[in-house]
Amino acid sequence: MELAEKLSNYFELDKDGNIHFTADKETLMEMGISEHDSLLMTSMKSEEFSFEENEKKGDMQTLGFVGLHLKLGPKVRSMNAIVAGGFAAGYIGWYTSRIAAAGPWGAGAAAAITAGTSGAVAWAVKNKYKKVDVGVNIMFVNLAYTVKIP
Repeated sequence: MELAEKLSNYFELDKDGNIHFTADKETLMEMGISEHDSLLMTSMKSEEFSFEENEKKGDMQTLGFVGLHLKLGPKVRSMNAIVAGGFAAGYIGWYTSRIAAAGPWGAGAAAAITAGTSGAVAWAVKNKYKKVDVGVNIMFVNLAYTVKIP
């Protein structure tokens, strides 16, 4: 979680809504990240990051998924599992802020998603999965984003 908090400071949103990772290799290596993983992180371009809000269904569900559908690209999957988890947790901060603002239930959901992302992505990378869902079920609410991490 500590690594995720540090990395989250290096994601910026530009005026067009694109997300940029601004840390350089030396900064990442000072955090204890290997040179290999640092090079992978700094090579990612803003167009490789993407998200889409899932379509809301017209029918009412008693339990809805609130969270993120994370699609893990080849770069993040080739990182050390713990570093990949920290990177993903830092990256999703912007998305969880949107969930937190969605309603009174949002802050708790955002906290659970943030806390679970690092471990879930580390597990997915270690077990060679390409997708992982991180979220909670909340009665009568359905809000999910699909996020591609390069």
